Amino acid sequence: MGKKNLSLFGGYKCILADPPWPERGGGKIKRGADRHYDLMNVDEISSLMKELLSWRFHPETCGSHMWLWVTNNFLKQGILLMEELGFRYVTNAV
Repeated sequence: MGKKNLSLFGGYKCILADPPWPERGGGKIKRGADRHYDLMNVDEISSLMKELLSWRFHPETCGSHMWLWVTNNFLKQGILLMEELGFRYVTNAV
């Protein structure tokens, strides 16, 4: 069997995503992500990921792995986002 055509995103065995969650720092020392880059709300992140990558989960091309970076404050939304994209939450790494 010849090599598969690994088209953009369709042929990767693992997907790594680090969306700009709306995590804003507070207190006297402002440490939030908004200090470093523009943030998006959860609906914008979901829409963008679906649109940009044409998310259609295909186990034969993706291998069922997605690593999604998320802050503790947005863990629930991150799990829901993975499910919307066709993935099943299994565990996390800290």
